[in-house]
Amino acid sequence: MLDTRVLHGPFQGSLTGDHLGKHFNSFGFGVRREHMAGFPSFEECALSGPYPVATLEFADKRFPGLVSIDAFSPYLPMESRYSSMPVAMFEFTLTNTTSKPIDYTLIGCLGFEFRDQSVVSVSTSDGRTTLSGRSVSDRASIHYSELSIATDCTETSYQHHFYRGSWFDALEVYWQDISRPGPLKDRHYDDGSDRRSPPTGALAEHGILASHVTIPSGEKRTIRIAIAWYVPNASKYWISNGSLIGEPKDIPSVWKNYYATQWPSADAVVAEMRTAVQKSATVAAG
Repeated sequence: MLDTRVLHGPFQGSLTGDHLGKHFNSFGFGVRREHMAGFPSFEECALSGPYPVATLEFADKRFPGLVSIDAFSPYLPMESRYSSMPVAMFEFTLTNTTSKPIDYTLIGCLGFEFRDQSVVSVSTSDGRTTLSGRSVSDRASIHYSELSIATDCTETSYQHHFYRGSWFDALEVYWQDISRPGPLKDRHYDDGSDRRSPPTGALAEHGILASHVTIPSGEKRTIRIAIAWYVPNASKYWISNGSLIGEPKDIPSVWKNYYATQWPSADAVVAEMRTAVQKSATVAAG
């Protein structure tokens, strides 16, 4: 193992913590552990953002190479369906600046901090590997949620679940796991339902998807990652003492988000993202 780094620049937030964190992870307890601010990261990070793409470039003299990210969501004028896709897309370009070939691993970690417990699964289809989590809530509930992370890399490994410890155990074991050379060893808790309620002070359920690529000296490779979400039901969460001017009297208390009328799941969004990217490229070229 040559080096392991969190893909962000120097932490710019408050080292004291913030007021929005959970118990024992808020103001006065330091930076939220989810930010991984105390772990090795990149000493340089530059952002350029010609809309609708944001480009991040990372460099560190201790890291054997360069990393850049193009981040975007589908944006097609006059195409409300594709422009409403609940997905964020990332193109990670890794450049080997050393004199020897190197095996690189790009780690994607997704947290399933749902209102209810989560079920995690991994699937492979159409040249992509997808790790997904969904809540066990009723699909008609406003708490029903799904999250998926997918990669187009041909060589992958994954862990269904973080180590189920308390306090900082999960984070410590996570760092140990990703700092070992080679593919990840899957961790899948089979407790009859594959569900878990996090103990007090522990992280929510997380899954890990790793993309592995060998890059010869002086060359670069691009790995495409997508994160899709699916929270189909919205509700009138605000309380008004009186009706708004002209407000219809039959406003429902729960309704479907627009994208939920177009796609049935986060996995379905991931499955169609290639078409959205191709359409976006056509518009940009035209």
